[in-house]
Amino acid sequence: MSIQGSSFGTLLRFRREEAHLSRATLAKLAKLSEATIKFIETDRTTPSRMTLLALHSVAALGLQDEEMPPEIRESRRNMLRQEESLRRVLERQ
Repeated sequence: MSIQGSSFGTLLRFRREEAHLSRATLAKLAKLSEATIKFIETDRTTPSRMTLLALHSVAALGLQDEEMPPEIRESRRNMLRQEESLRRVLERQ
């Protein structure tokens, strides 16, 4: 199945099924409601930044930064830069 160019909801459903996760299990792992997962997968709603980050944190999905919407990719890059800066400051102390 080619999912390139598909919506994030289609990608999420594909990754969830590939990981053999039910919507309920994914919801529990991401600390989201099952309805939220369903609405994203059916493109009924656009996920918020926090929801996307919660889904990205579920390792079983294997979501890559490149697959996330641009604003999420930039947020993650900024967060990683901040973590690296903090790590350098702490190492100097």
